[in-house]
Amino acid sequence: MNWKKLILSTLLFTFLIAITVTTEAASGRFGIEAAPGYWLSRTTHAQEVILTPEQISAQNQDLQLRDTSIIDLTASPDRLPGREVRQHIMAAMQDFWQEKLPEEYVGGELLTWDRWQQARRNCNLADLPEEAEAEYAVTVQRAALRLLPVSKAWNDEPDEHYDDLQGTVLDPAEAVLIWHKSLDGKFAFVQAEDYQGWVSLDSLALAEREDWLRYAAPAQVAVVTQNRKTLEAGGISQLYQLGAAIPLGKVHGSTGSLEAGTRGLLLPQRDAEGWLYIDNCPADFDETLHEGYLPCTRGNFIAMAFKCLGDAYGWGGQDDSVDCSSFVQDVYRTMGLKIPRDADHQELTLLKQVKMTGLSTEARYAALRQQAEPGDLLFKPGHVMMYLGTDASGTPLCIHSTSGYFINEGTGQYVQGVLVSDLTYHNSAGEEAIDGLTSFAGVWH
Repeated sequence: MNWKKLILSTLLFTFLIAITVTTEAASGRFGIEAAPGYWLSRTTHAQEVILTPEQISAQNQDLQLRDTSIIDLTASPDRLPGREVRQHIMAAMQDFWQEKLPEEYVGGELLTWDRWQQARRNCNLADLPEEAEAEYAVTVQRAALRLLPVSKAWNDEPDEHYDDLQGTVLDPAEAVLIWHKSLDGKFAFVQAEDYQGWVSLDSLALAEREDWLRYAAPAQVAVVTQNRKTLEAGGISQLYQLGAAIPLGKVHGSTGSLEAGTRGLLLPQRDAEGWLYIDNCPADFDETLHEGYLPCTRGNFIAMAFKCLGDAYGWGGQDDSVDCSSFVQDVYRTMGLKIPRDADHQELTLLKQVKMTGLSTEARYAALRQQAEPGDLLFKPGHVMMYLGTDASGTPLCIHSTSGYFINEGTGQYVQGVLVSDLTYHNSAGEEAIDGLTSFAGVWH
């Protein structure tokens, strides 16, 4: 997702539709191949467990060593030098760390110098202490994590939908560390398990460490196994996405009363003073909510990926949906596998890796047929896809969340979002996806 400007700068909507008609019309699959049953029947030993929970835990620890974007929050220090917090804030800005006025649009109007400087001042860097002390917090609603403490969208073009300040989203019941507050007092700079940036303070509840640990290191969890699931906490709806892990436990009435009550979902709420209050909600396990993580099987990679089929493309989690890298991350996390949020980090971090650079088209297809397995991730610059296997004709197919448009020949409509395709579709330079692949990667087993 870090390649957004490179891709979208050359793909205006009208041009995109034109190139789709000529190059992508045959690559989208909307028939029998667009159903999980088709792929489950073609996958040998689909329900065989390929990693035990103990092996997953070990692999997650290995991934943390390979990529610092995934951290163990419980092992984080409770104090940091102010200069180090400043470095984190600057790094979270990504393309916006330079003082030069960026060419962005806000509400259809060009970003002004005054507005740009106001956004930078709101980072409140001048107020960083010599030593910053962490505050513990839990998200109480689906929360946008921003590159700057700004609520309005910044766009590359006046009529563009994608918000350049959108980093990712956090589900409710996620533990974070607060390291700083914005000048206007509306945002907190937080470290989540796999991302850092600015979150609205209204989305967070402060917590004592003991209560916070129930979310940072839960002993038992319920895992969302639907693309989206809404739960009620204290009369307020909370939207959870595929793979969200909700702590299970016994709490009655308040965070401190642990002796009474029945075992249920520990849904976080924010009281009038901004502190955590836990609502013990009965856990109704069904096809949308699973007790514990799913077994790590090729069949579950397939089944969970298809839970999102047809969902809109959601840059950085916009529109309550997924972009390419959050889609595959959500599938992996249903089984307890913790991979980075962004595609470039995912490619470098996963333990099983097969490089594709320099191979001919024929050699690339051969490598996929011989070495790729359902659930493996296919990478090309700016995009990641999940491998499904080969269809009846031996063609490798994948499922991915794409911002490009594919034609559904059954309806004649152009669609984008989570769909099944082959690897013949072209980019703006006319290169087929198969020839743009840099590698494929997956779990080591």
